[in-house]
Amino acid sequence: LKPKGSIGCPIVLHYHGFGGSCGEHHWYYDMAKLGYAVFAIDMRGQGGSSENRFAYGYRGTHLMSMGAPDHHQYYVKWQILDCIRLADIACGADFTDSSVLVAHGSSQGGAASVTVSALDSRVTHCICDVPSNTDIVRRIEGRHGSFAALADYLETFPQRREEVYRMVSYFDTMNLAGRITAHVYASCALNDDVCPGKLFFACFNKIQSPKAIEIYYESGHEGGGDYHHARKLGYLK
Repeated sequence: LKPKGSIGCPIVLHYHGFGGSCGEHHWYYDMAKLGYAVFAIDMRGQGGSSENRFAYGYRGTHLMSMGAPDHHQYYVKWQILDCIRLADIACGADFTDSSVLVAHGSSQGGAASVTVSALDSRVTHCICDVPSNTDIVRRIEGRHGSFAALADYLETFPQRREEVYRMVSYFDTMNLAGRITAHVYASCALNDDVCPGKLFFACFNKIQSPKAIEIYYESGHEGGGDYHHARKLGYLK
């Protein structure tokens, strides 16, 4: 989605939450009205149109255990490579200006925003809400959100615990945070049992670039909702 007739648009990369999709054009009108070109992706095998054809060694019944316990085959690896490819597409468009490249998302999308910011130096700003993928071992042990799938996997294959913990370490944002050079604007919620806000600080505290966080003390996984969305628009403006 891009502002009509515009060239040299700053970029927003939008990554959706687990099981969702890139959605509808009108979801991004407010960002386009601020002058941004918005590129949104369907995560492979989730609620949109993207398929999931990679020959994972272990497929199982849940996306978040596919490929375990091999980090080269793990689903999240391929998901993140897709997300970086979205940046390639956006920066290659003839109507964009890649000098302002914003990675944006909530939950799974928040984790993708943080991870892409760590792995791709083109990202200048990271806006991440109630982010997933931090302190993943505790997520598994607490059966929080989609990582409960790996707890189920370890019930079947308890002998692979150390292999699984090593696998997820490659994708844990607390191990990637020190690589981030982008400005970070984050939010978390302290009553969030899906992506516990207190776990995200294991990542946030290691970020060395300019950063700010909004904490919603009473909220669950919905985070700051419409109130915080308005604050993000102010940040983008």
